Amino acid sequence: MVTPGIATGGAVILAGLIEQARKNGEWLVLIDALDSFDPASLDDNQRLERVLWMRCTAPRDAIKCADLVLHEGSA
Repeated sequence: MVTPGIATGGAVILAGLIEQARKNGEWLVLIDALDSFDPASLDDNQRLERVLWMRCTAPRDAIKCADLVLHEGSA
């Protein structure tokens, strides 16, 4: 999922994905290409204990993170 702007609805979709992963006991990998994810934007009842948040400062780093996650074997 790529969300270029704050008003694109990406935060709503991400919140839903986080909640669904939590309910299912699954892990969610969040590759934050421009270090722009704000956990404070989530509801108080949403927890990030099953989220692997990979904070990057450049899109190139995000591609490297995605490559690592995909080649790790359990994704």
